Order: sequence, then structure tokens, then C-alpha cells
Amino acid sequence: MRENCNLNPISNQNLNQMNKERVIRRYIGRRCSCEFYIDDELIKKTGILTDVGVDYIMLTSINNPDEILISDLGNLKFIKIS
Repeated sequence: MRENCNLNPISNQNLNQMNKERVIRRYIGRRCSCEFYIDDELIKKTGILTDVGVDYIMLTSINNPDEILISDLGNLKFIKIS
């Protein structure tokens, strides 16, 4: 008899988020321009890619290192690495 071994089920959405994180994480420390889709509007932010998690991205301002932007990966539509 086969036992149910779903200790950590991973949905397709979670798998896609993990893949995004893995790809973007390679560019930590590089300058990037990100476009976020928020409230039916595309918003562009530029900075140094500081950190990436399964569901978030962190940018540090180029001109002001004390200014940090954190957004969820779900709102990220485009990223250009310089």
C-alpha cells in the first residue's frame, strides 16, 4: 500500500516564483531597472539589486544608499540588468 508523502507540496505558482528568484539572484550587486505593474500602472525604478527572495526583490538607491525599495516579485514585470 502506498503512503501519501506530500510533506511540502509545491504549487506551480510557488515553482515559478522560485525559478524567478534563482535567475534574478545571480545579478545581486548589479545596477538594474525594474518595471512594476501596480494598480494598472507600469512604474519604473532603478537601483542596485541588493537582495532577492522567493517572493520579494530589494533595490538600493544609487544616489542615496539609505533609500531602499522592497517589492513583491508578483508585481515585477520587467527587469533590465546593466
